[in-house]
Amino acid sequence: MFSFKLGVLSAFVLALPSVAPAQSAPRGPLVSLGLSQNNSLYSPGEKPAIYIKDSLPNGFNVPTKDLYHLAATWKLVGEGGWDYLTMDSRAHRLYIPRGTRIQVLDSRTGTLIGEVPGVTGVHGVALDAELHRGFATSGRDNTVLVFDTQTLKPIGQPIAVGDRPDAITFDPITKRVFAFDAGEGANGNAATIIDAQSLKVLQTVPLGSNPESAVPDGKGSVWVNIEGSSELVQLDAASGVILGRHSLAPGEGPTGIGFDADNGRVFSGCANKKMIITDAKTGQQFAVPIGEGVDAGAFDPKSHLAFASNGRDGTLSVVNVVNAQVVIVNTVATHVGARTMALDPTNGDVFVVAADYLSAEPVAAGERPKRPKMAPGSAIVMKFQRN
Repeated sequence: MFSFKLGVLSAFVLALPSVAPAQSAPRGPLVSLGLSQNNSLYSPGEKPAIYIKDSLPNGFNVPTKDLYHLAATWKLVGEGGWDYLTMDSRAHRLYIPRGTRIQVLDSRTGTLIGEVPGVTGVHGVALDAELHRGFATSGRDNTVLVFDTQTLKPIGQPIAVGDRPDAITFDPITKRVFAFDAGEGANGNAATIIDAQSLKVLQTVPLGSNPESAVPDGKGSVWVNIEGSSELVQLDAASGVILGRHSLAPGEGPTGIGFDADNGRVFSGCANKKMIITDAKTGQQFAVPIGEGVDAGAFDPKSHLAFASNGRDGTLSVVNVVNAQVVIVNTVATHVGARTMALDPTNGDVFVVAADYLSAEPVAAGERPKRPKMAPGSAIVMKFQRN
């Protein structure tokens, strides 16, 4: 019922310009990206030069070997859509939210370990490895479900949060959970901060527009993409204070995110087929092209590769920032609909979920098109590994 190509579809190199930094950030060279004081930046606003592998500048070589290959395909049991995938590399578990439950798979074999019940419209899962607790956003009843990651049984009563909680993340420094309320109501467009030990709501932080994915930087901040206003916000995890707000223009509708702790870079995948790379210290930014329909991202601290999973064209964009002037973008074919992903940082494995869809139902003139329905029994997990 479905078909796809494997391997790298394309690889190209960008000679990067400097894009004007966000208003809240000082101007200066991208020192953390490897640009020395003796090098000159390109003029602000200048378009990047694109080099195909066979016509690269002298002295620069691009590996021709495919970065990733499809290692396994596993059929998912039962019906229902999915959203953010979460990887527990210590326990070799892959968490897949599927509407009214969370399916937990063995990331090595694809075996279904069990399911977490008690959610309605589940979107994301965050994990506290020390307390063996999981936290899941239940979007239809505006709660966060807490469960034991060893037994997969709920702990206590669901925690009331804001309107339509969507993305969620755990900050290991402050031991706090950040649930991002994406609804447009009075209690939406905010971050609800929960203490992972006491399970009490500590505060709610208004964000101004609907938040999407977020990532802790390991240094006391949480970075979150703001989809509605196309911004990147830095939150102080301990106080909830907004430390910075950066425009992601020319990126629009940011969703997936990744953080490079070694070099202080934030990778924001945007709906208009751009990934905006932000220097966390200076606020300076540049854009690289990615696939269409991104909804998740990640960064691999071992290989220093950033990822964007693109559901509309069925691709995985793999971005390698070599230095301030050179970025290599590889495109790996996945499956149409594979819009979210998870990365195992211990070995670089990448997981996506996809399915086949029936033809969209016809609508009358002027009516909004209906979303196509999933073909029954067609949901799969695809596991990609480095070559």
